[in-house]
Amino acid sequence: EPLPPPLLLPSAVGGRSPVWTRELGVAAPAGDACDEVGSALTALGASRLVVGHTVQEGINAACDRRVWRIDVGLSRAMGGGAPQALEVRRDGSVVRLGGGGGGGGAGG
Repeated sequence: EPLPPPLLLPSAVGGRSPVWTRELGVAAPAGDACDEVGSALTALGASRLVVGHTVQEGINAACDRRVWRIDVGLSRAMGGGAPQALEVRRDGSVVRLGGGGGGGGAGG
């Protein structure tokens, strides 16, 4: 299997990479983290980022609803959180499905 381009590798595996950072998983991410997300979304032509890797009490949003955190800790090792899903509809609306942690509706 081919390796990714060299310029992508450091950004993918570094401590602040999207794979490893937990900056967006805290209750109120720092403004500069949200600014970086905004810049990345603009560059990608996207309107939101969906992340996991840091367990939350339920699916929730941060950074003016541009970041959706969906890791609800389903495994027994992480507390066996209630199953939830995030539905992003064709019209751009976002709905949380499932129970626990304020599920249902488009919270934020």
